[in-house]
Amino acid sequence: MRPSRILDHWDMRTDRNRATCAPIPGRILDHWDMRTDRNLWSANTHQSSILDHWDMRTDRNPVLLASLSATILDHWDMRTDRNYVERGQLVHLILDHWDMRTDRNLILPAFLDGQILDHWDMRTDRNCYTMTYRTQGILDHWDMRTDRNVELLPLDDEQILDHWDMRTDRNRRWPPST
Repeated sequence: MRPSRILDHWDMRTDRNRATCAPIPGRILDHWDMRTDRNLWSANTHQSSILDHWDMRTDRNPVLLASLSATILDHWDMRTDRNYVERGQLVHLILDHWDMRTDRNLILPAFLDGQILDHWDMRTDRNCYTMTYRTQGILDHWDMRTDRNVELLPLDDEQILDHWDMRTDRNRRWPPST
């Protein structure tokens, strides 16, 4: 992995980015603020980069400049408990993440209907999304180590999360392949 890049999710266990040996002490999230084109947790980051989730298979970011439209990926700010999306109809909606298999955003306009999962808040063990999502719904984050939904398990810092496919209302990794 390129140590000059700000990569996908922060490893809560080591307080380091999983894809670089260089730690950023005290910093938890390394997601990108699409409004300012800066990383939320570092003023000295590579500000020309457009980051979402890094594709570990290709060591490339799947989001190209042409993809930065109304369906841009965005992340939850744990500091303010607010989403950074502030673009017209997306002001109260939380976007999903990029599908590495298809190189497309899972959230299409037809699904921006108030039933979109956001990120799980590890502080409260609750989903930060407060609009009318069906409460029996599953977490949008998946434990890739066990191929089980973290809703069924105690949350801990060792879990590596995946995301929910809003098109099918199913997790992309469930049921397990045989």
